[in-house]
Amino acid sequence: MDDNIVLERTFVDETKPDLVAAAIRNSRCNAIIVYGQEHEMIIEAIAEVTSIGKPVITLVSDVPTAPRLNYVGINHYNAGRAAAFFLSKMTNEGRVVLLCGSLHYRAHAERISGFRDGIADYSGRLAIVDLIEARGDDAAAEYMLCKALTEGEVAGIYNAGASDAAVERAISTMNRQLAPVLVGHDLTENAARMLQNGVMAVVIDQNPDLQAQKALRILAARFGISNEAQESPIVPFTIHVKDNI
Repeated sequence: MDDNIVLERTFVDETKPDLVAAAIRNSRCNAIIVYGQEHEMIIEAIAEVTSIGKPVITLVSDVPTAPRLNYVGINHYNAGRAAAFFLSKMTNEGRVVLLCGSLHYRAHAERISGFRDGIADYSGRLAIVDLIEARGDDAAAEYMLCKALTEGEVAGIYNAGASDAAVERAISTMNRQLAPVLVGHDLTENAARMLQNGVMAVVIDQNPDLQAQKALRILAARFGISNEAQESPIVPFTIHVKDNI
């Protein structure tokens, strides 16, 4: 991009909506790209800055109830359905445990919704028995998953956004030979290692680099800096298994 464009990155604890809202309000930038929960504090902050002419793009997880310019990211509902498709094809009948970071993130809520609908469509043999909402507490998520694994045979685990490390630790405590089929999100270093080691079967990656590029190009067009064709905000998700990482 042009040399007169400055990109500033501000990191706060995104599990605390008041900090995200304050960061939005205090930004000196001409435009803002936001990752955060769909919380009234964040919605109000986005509304305030857009009312004075600062366009806002939501990234990774949408906040459609706020007057944002656009959402750039994957279709999380379809990603959840894809996870259900793979689990239904890779498991026999049995129990399935779901995990997510927080349902206050629309991304996580839509993944869970898509997975539930997908299981209903793709498999009559699998029963969802638990939904564990980690809310940033890895130890609690690990404990609850360990408890679910000891209460009966678990055929599959769908991790829609909780810590991969917490899930891996819980699975490692199992005494039986046949571990549940694990499907998760985002090709992090942990996830790649878990694929290689056979702990995880499938990773659905949301292509974060492409999300960032698209968001910046949309804003460049918004300010007349770019003369390129209108950028689509839709980002495809990518399926990874052990053999293609």
